[in-house]
Amino acid sequence: MFIQVDSEVDNADPIILNTKFITNINNDLQMFLGFGKPSNYETFPNTSINSLPLNKTLLGIFLKYLTYRVMRNVYDLCPKHLRQKWARKNPKGILRSTKSVSSDT
Repeated sequence: MFIQVDSEVDNADPIILNTKFITNINNDLQMFLGFGKPSNYETFPNTSINSLPLNKTLLGIFLKYLTYRVMRNVYDLCPKHLRQKWARKNPKGILRSTKSVSSDT
């Protein structure tokens, strides 16, 4: 369940809730869940990749992904003997393909 706390007490968020699990509904619970209050808010806010803030965290994640994809493409384009050499020097297999290098023979 998602609840957004707002300073407007007279306007409730729409809540998608199965009320058969609630046994004791008193006035405090009704106010907390916004039962009987009008709702002018959208059920699901409009979000997309374009609405994400470009901050340091998001930029770091994007740059890590971009670096990985570029290195992965370079690795995949390398000749088999270079990939085998890389696999021996890099046992963690950071850029290894899903197929094992030895099965390429």
